[in-house]
Amino acid sequence: RGIRAMSEGMFGSVAKSFGFGDQMENLDPNVEVTHQSFGEKLSSAFCGIGVGIVLVLGALGLAGWNEYRNVATLRTISEGRDVVVKDVLCSPIDVNNHGMLVHLACDVTGAVNLAGNGTLGLMGVSAIGYKLEKYTEQNAWKETKSSKTTKDKVGGGSTTKTTYSYSQEWTTMPATVADFRNTGAECKTANNGVRCVNPAALVPLGSAVLGTAPAKMGDFKMSEYVVSQAMSSKTLTPSCSGGNVCGTKMVTESKYIYTPETRVRTGFTLGTMTDATVVAKQKEPDTFEQWYGTYDPDYGIYQATAGKKTAEEMFTAQEEANDAVTWILRVVSLVLVIVGLQMVTAPLTVVADIIPVIGPMISGMIGSFLCMFNTGIGCCCWLFVASMCWLIYRPMIGIPLFLAAMATCVCAGFVLYSHSNKKAGPDNDNRWAEQDTEMQPPPYDAAV
Repeated sequence: RGIRAMSEGMFGSVAKSFGFGDQMENLDPNVEVTHQSFGEKLSSAFCGIGVGIVLVLGALGLAGWNEYRNVATLRTISEGRDVVVKDVLCSPIDVNNHGMLVHLACDVTGAVNLAGNGTLGLMGVSAIGYKLEKYTEQNAWKETKSSKTTKDKVGGGSTTKTTYSYSQEWTTMPATVADFRNTGAECKTANNGVRCVNPAALVPLGSAVLGTAPAKMGDFKMSEYVVSQAMSSKTLTPSCSGGNVCGTKMVTESKYIYTPETRVRTGFTLGTMTDATVVAKQKEPDTFEQWYGTYDPDYGIYQATAGKKTAEEMFTAQEEANDAVTWILRVVSLVLVIVGLQMVTAPLTVVADIIPVIGPMISGMIGSFLCMFNTGIGCCCWLFVASMCWLIYRPMIGIPLFLAAMATCVCAGFVLYSHSNKKAGPDNDNRWAEQDTEMQPPPYDAAV
């Protein structure tokens, strides 16, 4: 036994030094170790080339569309700023403004008590507003897994260690414990040795509207979109005291009605409004819809917000929102281009893994170089597409920017070229001069 233990320890240490030790340490039932061979890694990398190409082309298309969307939105806002009818009266409705872009800021009326004879009404909770909504969720078990992949030092493969953990969270989509690893057997450790169970909720989970009230701005009816933009929500606090209105199996927990047997809780929110501002097309007879500009019929203005704002404040807010979306899409499209190029060049990093011992190190060096290379190429491709869009959509700005970018690239290339020549030039000139001197024939002596 001593000899066997010694041999196992010795060979285990050798195996671990070559990258196979994790498989021999798979003793934790919540840990799973899998191995991917070199051929599987290479095949997966080659399959990713097609996906990478599609991703690069799609990201460049997104970058071009985003620049057009930005320009079209700004021009629509500029046109709306010129033609808007400001400070329209909320009552009476001016029929001469039908079909025009209008701006109005009014008090909101029409709130009623939406609690009625339901659960909240029986509790004596007041719910005076425009939208009463409930949301129901369950405290359910969930499975979380985290993986760590290391490259094998021999064979070019990789070993992945996946750790499974279990916890409870409030959710409207509880998982099925039977779908957990080993049908949830390992979840018992997190549940003090008791098998994890997500009981049937018995009631629909998610949100549901219990009641609404028609809202008006003077004589104008507020559309569903306007209400959604101008309304703010507050959480109601139910109470089970003063009567058995919650039921024998329900108790109040914080701001929820909680059922311990099913681990389900229900909360209530109330939408309220006091005043609102709208910039939109006045639609006959008494409501609003989207106004479209002349630059592109697919782009328009339909704004609503809580509070009383001026027309200029509304247009400025729309411009700021457009700028935020533009920069977010710019960053996303650039990152996707670089990620796509990384997928295209991924096989080059995998090939080096086949070299014993030093393969992973060489692969890491190649990967670092390709990351820098792909970042540079990705930025160039993205900038080229973006600049071409500016040349088409806004030539008065795009042409100077494109020329400045080209001049910058040329100057940067010239500086690099001059620096490399200066660094190697004198030594090379002296070396070639020495070689020329050695290769010259001796002078001709007439006396000889």
